[in-house]
Amino acid sequence: MYLTLLEGWNGWDVDNPKPDILDSTHRPDWVSHWIRCGRKAVPHRQLKDLTTMSEEWWGFWKSLQPEWRGIDTVKGPLSASHRGGAVKGEWGELSKRGVNGMITVVAGLAFWGLVASGGTRRQKDIWENAVEETKWVLQCMALD
Repeated sequence: MYLTLLEGWNGWDVDNPKPDILDSTHRPDWVSHWIRCGRKAVPHRQLKDLTTMSEEWWGFWKSLQPEWRGIDTVKGPLSASHRGGAVKGEWGELSKRGVNGMITVVAGLAFWGLVASGGTRRQKDIWENAVEETKWVLQCMALD
């Protein structure tokens, strides 16, 4: 599942000459810790329970979404129904690349996935949905 996300990433990040920094306002502290430590290792001590990780990652992800997606009032995780339609505008914050761009989202998913692998089927499904959501966005941005 995660490897298909990386395939979506592959055609997108390499073509942009201008790296940028994602808004960190809602970034989970376990992702921030990884960045502060030079992106060298999994922030094991900072990782939280699956419910908290899910809520924090989805809060971060939704805060980065462009207004045209119309998800500002969505409670909890986004679902497959929130993706798939026509792209109606620019990707804004999400189109930031480089070591301080979308890689922070992808790394956050990886850390959450490590913890989710030992969780319930429902917890794994929520993580897999986040992977699919991120992959869809990356693929859409690669087409722009």
